[in-house]
Amino acid sequence: MVYNKLMKVCISIALIMLVVSNVIFATTTLGTNEDEVYNGIMKVLLKIQKYSWPVAVIIFIYAIYQYYIIGSEAFEYKVSGQRLIMGLSVFMAILQSLPLLYAFIIVQ
Repeated sequence: MVYNKLMKVCISIALIMLVVSNVIFATTTLGTNEDEVYNGIMKVLLKIQKYSWPVAVIIFIYAIYQYYIIGSEAFEYKVSGQRLIMGLSVFMAILQSLPLLYAFIIVQ
C-alpha cells in the first residue's frame, strides 16, 4: 500500500485520542459549562466519537475486502479500496479529536 505510514499514524492518533478523551472526560468536568448549548454540543460530539467505531470497523473491513480480495483481480477496485482505507483513517483521526479540541476551545 502506498500510504501505509500515513494510515498507521492516523489510526494510532484516532486510538490515542479515544483513550485520552475517555480518561479526561471520565475524571474531570472539562467541557461542561453553565450554558446548555455548550453542554449539548459536547454530549453530541462524545456520542459521535463513541458510536463511530462500530461503523468505522464495518467500513474498514469492506475496504480491506475490496483492496485485497477484489483488488487482486481488478486494479480499479484495489485503488478504490486504498482510497477508502486512507479516507476512513484520516476521518477517524479528525473525528476522535473533535471533543477534546472543542473542550479546550470552550474552557475560559
